[in-house]
Amino acid sequence: MSYQGRAHRKQVWWNRGRVLVGLKHFYEDFNLLPTSAKPYNESKAFTGRLKPNGQPSTQGHHSRYPGYACIANHFGGMREAWVAVAMQFPDLGINIDRNSQPWTKDEDRLIIDTVGIHPRSHVAKLTKRSEQAIKRRLYDLGINAYDRWGWTVYHSARVLNLQPRRLLRYIREGKLPFLQGHKCIYLDPCDLPLLVQEYDWKRRQYPPELTRALEHFFALRICCLSLHLDWAIMKYHHISPLEPLR
Repeated sequence: MSYQGRAHRKQVWWNRGRVLVGLKHFYEDFNLLPTSAKPYNESKAFTGRLKPNGQPSTQGHHSRYPGYACIANHFGGMREAWVAVAMQFPDLGINIDRNSQPWTKDEDRLIIDTVGIHPRSHVAKLTKRSEQAIKRRLYDLGINAYDRWGWTVYHSARVLNLQPRRLLRYIREGKLPFLQGHKCIYLDPCDLPLLVQEYDWKRRQYPPELTRALEHFFALRICCLSLHLDWAIMKYHHISPLEPLR
């Protein structure tokens, strides 16, 4: 018998129905949804039955899980196979992520508006994408969690050559508006010259980074006023009680 004939004979056991059942067993036993061959094969390694001589058996009915090649005979890839398992066995509650699908405008808006404010794990559940996929998408969009909503307290203190506790004192005393994020506290650089007294604001030159930030955030205020919008409503930063960071 030719090699192709032997290979075909070995794969007859794993028809589409048995592949789905085998993947169901895999999910129940490992609680994993690998979408590539390497992690799948590593998880199911050494789970098959052995021959009397101690060598692994290559017969399909001696294995609880289908081989990757058997899965590829019936599906275009592991993701497609898991979708079929989810449809065949809805009681498993399998939730297939959408990492391979194009990003929509609504998804982009969601991750941009929540970055730094809500934990990435929560956003991952809403979008059905992995946290790493969200991080990569934000990188592609040029969005940084540490400057999306202004300057963090620690960045502001570094630029002004102050201790962070000085700025935190202004916040706790209800003098400095801020936006509290998931891990950081954000400030509007334009509020710093009006309220922070420890910095010499009369100096002839500011650090370039501070100058650019003031120009940018003052431009936002001017645009808001020119459009007859209420800046008190539009701004992100407000006087409020400071909560412990999570």
